[in-house]
Amino acid sequence: MRPLPRPLQILTALLLLAGACSSDGGDLERAEGPSSTAGPSTTADEGRPADGEEPTEGADEGGDVLRLGLAGPMSLDPAAISPASVSSMILVDLVHDTLTEVDGEGRPQPGLASFDANEDRTLWRFTLGEDATFGDGTPITADDVVASLDRVRSQGGASLAAIALEDVAAITAVDPRTIDIGLAAPSAVLPEVLASPLYGIVDRDLLPTAVGAPLNPSGAHDVEVTAPDRLVLERRRGEGPDTIELRLFPDDAAAYDAMSAGELDWSPVPVDRLGDAGTEFGLGGLVPFHATLLLGVNPNAEPLARAPLRQAISLAIDRATLTEAVFGPTAQPLRGLVPAGVAGAAGECVGFCGPDVERARQIVAQAFPEGPPPPVTLLTDDSATHRAVAGVLSEQLGAAGVELAPSSLDPTTYEATLATRQHQLFLYSTLGVGLTPASHLLAWQSSSPDNLAAYGQGLVDAAIAAARAEPDPAVRVARWREIEAAVLADVPVVPLAQLRTVAVVREQVRGLHVRADGSIDVAGVTFPGS
Repeated sequence: MRPLPRPLQILTALLLLAGACSSDGGDLERAEGPSSTAGPSTTADEGRPADGEEPTEGADEGGDVLRLGLAGPMSLDPAAISPASVSSMILVDLVHDTLTEVDGEGRPQPGLASFDANEDRTLWRFTLGEDATFGDGTPITADDVVASLDRVRSQGGASLAAIALEDVAAITAVDPRTIDIGLAAPSAVLPEVLASPLYGIVDRDLLPTAVGAPLNPSGAHDVEVTAPDRLVLERRRGEGPDTIELRLFPDDAAAYDAMSAGELDWSPVPVDRLGDAGTEFGLGGLVPFHATLLLGVNPNAEPLARAPLRQAISLAIDRATLTEAVFGPTAQPLRGLVPAGVAGAAGECVGFCGPDVERARQIVAQAFPEGPPPPVTLLTDDSATHRAVAGVLSEQLGAAGVELAPSSLDPTTYEATLATRQHQLFLYSTLGVGLTPASHLLAWQSSSPDNLAAYGQGLVDAAIAAARAEPDPAVRVARWREIEAAVLADVPVVPLAQLRTVAVVREQVRGLHVRADGSIDVAGVTFPGS
């Protein structure tokens, strides 16, 4: 088992649910403005003015150059960025390529390399393609791959990307074009994981550092830093716009000012300006992000050891009302453990789904015929977001006859208390690495230190091991869905909300797709209005 503080990297990265969908942080309060009934969009084409409407007055169409505004601290080093920053993920994704890619169905595809595995999926071989070259034309070598991935692994528990590779036993350069990755346990999901921009391949002799430092990109674009805050990318292979201009801003507000001035085609939006942004540009830039808010339920602590009470709690919660009250359009109700935008995410709510207050009240009365159950402690941090969520939960559960006793702690004490696994109910956040269900379901193994509810079922453990080793991607997704349903049937957790990338996109740009993990797909971008 890993030291318990390590899984709290997830909680630290998303503390207060801040900065996961905006680039410059800040506690995400409910945004006044557009109604969340508009729903999430998976492409940038939704939420725009209808055909025939005039584009925003004063907007610069920008020709066939795609202009993106990125905000917050920036690095060109895949090993140095946080997966909680959409702007950082976009930057690294455009500059560096990965060994693999994931298609729209969540299936791994060759990126810089083709791949194959032995029968039990404990050894993966990656073969670099002939067109796998750096920006200066030199071939990407197996030594570059080993150096790139070992740099990530060396960070250990300080990095979510390193944690996702904890089963990697060795990465070996077999020859200049061939890399073997040996695993300590069978896993068929390694190619899906390695598609994340966090595992971009870098030149081992010219490691990327600050923007403007010498760079030899492995991605599909030649990169020129034309100013300290401006990069111009010229496509050298693949599909998409010939030119992408990246503007770097200190915060979301500065980026959005440039967007409003007609200087950008896509930009993050400060939450307090989302109302104006929706009016001016529509809500096409609000897409699902894979950061989630969960209510942990300790099945080993009385009175929650009684399964009917856990079921009643889940049934009493109205996720849509909670999400709207606390986050407005910056989040959406979470249907299951696998967030929307990740392959295998449920189309309908999974498990004991509310709101069904009457049924919840009946279950509580039957489980506690002698009188109401004792108050249940809810552990939160002292952020405004957690306090707001606790207030809504107290009201909703109280209507079902379950009294909450919130316990709000400072962040350090909260994390230390959470790590003890002795609490009853608790709010916490998760953030996946890559677009695979495994990133959100492996925590429910009984041996996982990320299993903060101390949940353990032998059948679930066996099913997770089988899903990880399953070679067929379609069968693997089906198994992950079964695992998700089995966990939620026991109610060690209630999914609450999923954050969204808070951004806007100009009408003249079509086909721009920011994925749930913050990576970006520009291959289908067109400029029909230019």
